[in-house]
Amino acid sequence: PNLKEKLKNVTFVHNGILAIELDTFSFYENAENEINELISILKEEKTDDIGAIVVCDDATFLAEEWNNFLWATFTRSDPARDIYGVDSFIQNKHWGCIGPLIIDARIKPYHAPVLEENQEVARSIERFFGKDKPLYGF
Repeated sequence: PNLKEKLKNVTFVHNGILAIELDTFSFYENAENEINELISILKEEKTDDIGAIVVCDDATFLAEEWNNFLWATFTRSDPARDIYGVDSFIQNKHWGCIGPLIIDARIKPYHAPVLEENQEVARSIERFFGKDKPLYGF
């Protein structure tokens, strides 16, 4: 199947920021091919109102709130390897792109497992946040 068929979820995070869900990251050579195919597709579309595209594992989560967007985008991407752009170029040793900036923020095999809140622990510390308790107001 072509990449258009692999697009699982495409969601606006905010004006000008698009989250695109692709298959799970496997290795960089495959990722580069996927992103180049995405760039080819984007060149055929009108993208004037899109400044950034984040390729991710869960576009709905990314768009749910700013904390999710910031956390997932900037902890799951390596600026040296995961930044692409439509019509990218190098001018006077500076990288740039004419179209949208693309950040591959999918979980990589070398990343630590996703941190999930332990509900039992969360309930056990609630007592510290009540009125007249040491952490009240935080």
